[in-house]
Amino acid sequence: MLLSPSAVPPDIVALQAAADTARETGEAQALAGLVDPGRPGGSFQVEIMGKLAEMIGADGLRQFIGANSAG
Repeated sequence: MLLSPSAVPPDIVALQAAADTARETGEAQALAGLVDPGRPGGSFQVEIMGKLAEMIGADGLRQFIGANSAG
């Protein structure tokens, strides 16, 4: 699943893409901001640990496989 933000805060710094394959695969983590209208404050962040696959799909992207349990 490809997630895209509805807005990007102005103080976010764009990072350079990895320069070689060795740095594009293997152990990885993602930080996601989620919205839950039933939660006080409405939004929260979660860290998702996982792995970036070696295969590049037809869309030019690698698959991120999250390892966090649901819930």
